Amino acid sequence: MKSKSALTLFAVVGMVAAVVLGIVRTCSDGVSQVAFAGQSSESVKVMDESGSAIDLMPLLAQRRGEPRKIDISGAWSLTRLGYSDLVFPCTERFEAIQMEYVLPEDAAQGPDKLYAMALRFRIKLSAHSENGTVEIAALTNGARCAAQSLETKKSDGTLTVNWTDKDGVPKSTSSLAVDVDTSACLRDAHLWFTGVKPGLNTLTIRLSQYEGISVESLRVSRNSGIQVIEASSSNGADILNRLPRLSSSDESKARTIALADERIRELVQGKDYEITLTTPQDWGVVGTGDTRVDIRFKVAHQVEYDWPWPPPPAGTKPLSGNFWVRTLTIAIDLEREIVVGISPIHQPIALESVRGVGTQTLTEEEKGEAESIALADPTVKALLAGKQYRVGQRYDEFAPDTRIGALYDENLKKTGAALEIWFDRAYTITDWDSLKSDSSTGAYVDAPLRTTAVRGIQVCINQEDAKVDCIVPLY
Repeated sequence: MKSKSALTLFAVVGMVAAVVLGIVRTCSDGVSQVAFAGQSSESVKVMDESGSAIDLMPLLAQRRGEPRKIDISGAWSLTRLGYSDLVFPCTERFEAIQMEYVLPEDAAQGPDKLYAMALRFRIKLSAHSENGTVEIAALTNGARCAAQSLETKKSDGTLTVNWTDKDGVPKSTSSLAVDVDTSACLRDAHLWFTGVKPGLNTLTIRLSQYEGISVESLRVSRNSGIQVIEASSSNGADILNRLPRLSSSDESKARTIALADERIRELVQGKDYEITLTTPQDWGVVGTGDTRVDIRFKVAHQVEYDWPWPPPPAGTKPLSGNFWVRTLTIAIDLEREIVVGISPIHQPIALESVRGVGTQTLTEEEKGEAESIALADPTVKALLAGKQYRVGQRYDEFAPDTRIGALYDENLKKTGAALEIWFDRAYTITDWDSLKSDSSTGAYVDAPLRTTAVRGIQVCINQEDAKVDCIVPLY
């Protein structure tokens, strides 16, 4: 087995959607039905009536085709993203529906393009509702970007609904059915920095009912969706001005702290890079630093890391491995003047897109050989038994065959191949840090075992000897 630094590991962080039988749900007014693809594996936070934060598991909306790529400016409605109206089950106090879409590899919230949310819905309250509040919120990658609250007051048997419209004008009605439009450029309708990332993104609509509220039906219009706005436009300038900013002195201080860190200096040494973003932190966990600095390489580089993310105390264990990376997100505590977390934004291993590092790519024949060797290995076969899986493609990934690539030594000489095999869902199996082949016996040497949920495996292949060298779990 080559050293760990000789391996090409891929993106492990992110959502893998559960693929199960479709479920049909109907709101209590019976006006419509919506099919769900299953239960999402990515939870969102919601505040319960006691004020405690709880994890809410959304339903995954059924989509027409593969996740759509938002690659030009303009309005990307739910229809354009492959979805229809979202009709909530309306059977629980807290509910959510989640969708998926893809952004380009250079996607970021500013400075050239701005992302916002248009949320349009129709809600019907039960005549039995009393005083209370209901909130409909939109979140991207778990970060809230748009929300609308309605308050109810009951007097002499009449229920009055109050809210503020898209122009900030107070509205009131005694009708139980209300149409609401939260436009893209209202305050709090822009996406947070963590709500925009390269690759797969999630959009979640969340329903929260408090006190005496009882929602009879909620339909989110297919005309809702993501807005991509040029920063040079008036709407773009409006959003840009409302994004959180650091003072010029704090921005300079954050960059200095980042580039003074020994780990960062080692990562950027000899590489062509730029700092693309310096903002207040927006990963939303108290005590995990107050500033974010993003460094982007001109081309993807193979980066080895073993650092905490999210930063402590939120992070329970360090991320570790060796990844093709274009961008690093760095969490900084300005008061203590230290880096508290480093996270790579991963590059799918389509090595044709990273030729700038001077590597050789796998031919189609070599990819086929690597797949055959992997699938013939007894340990791999045992791990795949009874599971649906895809070779070289995650179930939530937009493009196929992006996760079969070459292994290199420290001199970037090709030594073998690596491929990912992703399951259709998470399976609880005996987990390991890695399974490595003993060079003398050919048998696998187990690291300490534990039982956990695994979403796939990465197989490292010695093509010269036509055998599997190691198997690594993917979470």
